[in-house]
Amino acid sequence: VKAAFELRLMSLVGFAPLLDGCAVCGEEDPAEPVLDIRGGVLRCRRCGGENALSLTPGVLAAMRHVVYGEAKRLYSFTLSPEDQRRMGLAAESYVRAMLERDFRTLDFYKSLRVMSPTPKEGKTTDN
Repeated sequence: VKAAFELRLMSLVGFAPLLDGCAVCGEEDPAEPVLDIRGGVLRCRRCGGENALSLTPGVLAAMRHVVYGEAKRLYSFTLSPEDQRRMGLAAESYVRAMLERDFRTLDFYKSLRVMSPTPKEGKTTDN
């Protein structure tokens, strides 16, 4: 939920990541997608990037759904626990890079997450 909120909010305020295809070679659905955090663009593994985070095709599909989809269906996707973690890391890193700051409340949120149980397979909670 947190990752979807972060990505959608960034999109609404004009900082949407460009996820249509690789920003360098144009490949629409890279087998090994990476998110260039500072550039705010998708790249394929071949085109890489210094500040790129690895995504999976499932995470890329979920991120596209959140950024480009209808608001009323914002949370209608499922990811494995590993993909939830990866999407959470990508969204959080993207927000921090675009806003060029850290958040004390985020540290507090993470301290609470440590105390909560691990999410079950197929749920949409995230980091």
